[in-house]
Order: sequence, then structure tokens, then C-alpha cells
Amino acid sequence: MRYDRRADRLIGIIAGAAVVLALVAGVAWGLARDDADDPAARADTTASGPIDDRCALEVQRATLAMRAGAVDRLTSSGATIAALPPGGDLGKGAATVPVDSATMISCRLTTGRIVTDGGLRFDVAGQATDITDLVVDFDSQTVVAETRSPGFEGVVSSVIDTGAIDGLDRGGEVMYIIPISLLSNEAGTLDDALQKAVLSDGTLPTDATLTIVGAKRPLE
Repeated sequence: MRYDRRADRLIGIIAGAAVVLALVAGVAWGLARDDADDPAARADTTASGPIDDRCALEVQRATLAMRAGAVDRLTSSGATIAALPPGGDLGKGAATVPVDSATMISCRLTTGRIVTDGGLRFDVAGQATDITDLVVDFDSQTVVAETRSPGFEGVVSSVIDTGAIDGLDRGGEVMYIIPISLLSNEAGTLDDALQKAVLSDGTLPTDATLTIVGAKRPLE
């Protein structure tokens, strides 16, 4: 009988491919199993809704971000936006804002207070407006920020729309996205034309969001 080396090589190639496929499948199964064991991986990251109110929130980090529509309108009007230290600039009108202090907040966001550091600087034709040091008071449902510009220095406050807050429960961790307005109607806080460019057509009921992330703690 004649020995066919080509057939032998072909069988070897097929067998080798089968081994490789088996290894790949094994690795993929292992990764899938690891993800399944990770609570964060199992969380529905698109879900939002009310959070169990039988807990308190220990705030760990916060991010301040202008809405994309507001950023587009501001930049097209000639403004630039940058983070103020000690916050970190995330680009596109967003910044991390360190949490200076926070009282224990109910998971339904009905009580408690957060004080943050840093903020955003809006530069318009070489004149800067700084909006910094946000204080979120859930007892009064207000956000207060220090504002400094060539024509104004003081604090500006806005009311929190609790019905518009998105929440995501990740098990031991909770994230909230809170709609806020940084651009005020107070005279001098920012160039009037830019305020109108951002909010006048009514499609942006708020111009920014504050995202807070914290650990769930049992109520004392």
C-alpha cells in the first residue's frame, strides 16, 4: 500500500486546528464564568429607577459634566471650557470634583449634604468665569456653586429636579446622575449671549449633570 504523506499532513493540520479551537473555547468559557461571578459584570448597566430607601449612601467620588448640547453651543459661540484644580479635566466640558465632605445621605436622596472642590472655567473672549465648590443639599433639594466672573462674584443656586434623577444600583454601590444648571440668569455670571445660546430654545432644561457614586451602608 502506498503511503500518502500529503494526507497525513492534512490530518495533522485538522487535528491541530481542533486542539486550538478547543483551547480557545476553554479560555472563552473561563472568561465568561469569571464575568458571571463578578457582580458588576452581572449588573444591568442600562437600568435606572428608584433605589431601595432602606440604606444610606457614603459618597466616594463625583463628576461634573456639561451636557453635550450645551458644550456644542458654547464652543460654537467661541467659549472654551476647562477643569479647575484640584479637579481633573476629563475633556468635553467634564471634570472630576473631589468630595471635601459629605454627611450620610439617604439612598432616596431626601436627606444629607455633599461639599465638593474644584469645578469648571468658562473662557469667553479672554474673560473667565469660574464656577466652583458645588454644595448639594438634599434637605432643601438645592445645588449652590461659587461663581466668579468680571462682573459678578457670589453664589448661584438652583433647585434639584428629583423626578429627573437617574439611579443605578450595582449591589454594594449606587450611582446617581443629578441634572443641574450651572449657567445662571444672574447678571454677569456668564455672557448673556452665551446663556441664551445654550438654553433659550428650551431643548436643554438643564445644562449640566453631577454624577455621584457611593457605597451603600445600612441605616443607623
